Amino acid sequence: MNNNANIPLIQPVPVERDAQGWWSHPGIPDFDEDVNAYRAWIDAQGLDIKYMMLEDEREDHPVWLSYFEEASPSVSDWTVAPPKGDGWFVLSIHDTEGGPVWVWARRWIVAPA
Repeated sequence: MNNNANIPLIQPVPVERDAQGWWSHPGIPDFDEDVNAYRAWIDAQGLDIKYMMLEDEREDHPVWLSYFEEASPSVSDWTVAPPKGDGWFVLSIHDTEGGPVWVWARRWIVAPA
């Protein structure tokens, strides 16, 4: 739950992917790979998060093949439908040790008026 009324709540913005297909919401602070700080921020934001991994796509998916088999750095053709339900927006499309991930978020608390 959002215990800090002074924290600005992140809002959906248009996704403008770079040439390789990566993107991060400009409202995400730099956590310098501090997972605990990231999780605390998600909680303070009141966000429900869904992670969709490229490695979970079919092995014959064109982007799966180009990324994992051909070592292409591009995921620009990879698109993912939002999870079921209302209010989902993209937090990021980034690379991880397990490969590319598409991060969806939606608020599970009501934003203050």
